[in-house]
Amino acid sequence: MDPTVQQWRFQEGDKVCAADDADLGKVVGFEPDAVKPTHLVVEKGLLRRQELRVPVGAVC
Repeated sequence: MDPTVQQWRFQEGDKVCAADDADLGKVVGFEPDAVKPTHLVVEKGLLRRQELRVPVGAVC
């Protein structure tokens, strides 16, 4: 595994929930793709897939 990902508290495939426990989807990437990303790329939906960019500070 990439050592920069090991230091990061989020990994691809992690479930992401909103503050009200609503399911936002799962992590499929990071932006920018660097040592310390500012946003998570979250994918939601089965038939109509959506990609959301969630600021790291908005996730607990």
